[in-house]
Amino acid sequence: MSYSAAIITVSDLASRGARTDTSGPAVCAMLEQAGYTVIRTAVVPDEQDEIRAVLRSCADETHADLIVTTGGTGLSPRDVTPEATLAVIEREIRAIPVAMWVEGLKITPRAMLSRAVAGTRGSSLIVNLPGSEKAARENFEAILPALGHGLEMLRRELSELARIHALDAGISSASRQRQPSATSRQVASKSPVYHGSATFPGRLVCAIRSEIFPSGSPPQMRCMFRRFS
Repeated sequence: MSYSAAIITVSDLASRGARTDTSGPAVCAMLEQAGYTVIRTAVVPDEQDEIRAVLRSCADETHADLIVTTGGTGLSPRDVTPEATLAVIEREIRAIPVAMWVEGLKITPRAMLSRAVAGTRGSSLIVNLPGSEKAARENFEAILPALGHGLEMLRRELSELARIHALDAGISSASRQRQPSATSRQVASKSPVYHGSATFPGRLVCAIRSEIFPSGSPPQMRCMFRRFS
């Protein structure tokens, strides 16, 4: 299965053309060698607003499966990539930076100074890498083999959510068509009204509806469970 990728280099100097970016192209080459299609690259300064904006654009407009940033993960006051990333992601994946730290510490104790983060936004996986080409390569090599599985899980989850939403829409539409008038509710047989659904671990979906019985009986709440394979 092929995936798309976007690479964002975060560097004041590179954004002004005062330094040649080497980490971004190095990561690009690694991704292409692994079978990814790089659909967007960008170089932005160490400004949180600009980093947040390009991350959102890559996820929400470009719809890149994988978004990789290089630079801005250290202890300098201008290193704000982690803060910008945390403001954008919806779910943090803490084990990805841990894997990079573990492998990095085998090479240098300075690896513990990285503040890189990773997480998801919609269907996109966002990962921070160091700005040094050498460190970016070493960190990325530590996690690249596992990223494909993570992206596959994201796609599968989105597919299941689409199925659930389709189920929701179908039940809601059918229940609206079957809803009786105020008079018929008191004399007609039960008429289900769909309320919503919830997803539980194990891909179990609970659809909740109320059933109104004749003769002024109080509404009865029922749960309908369906498991997706």
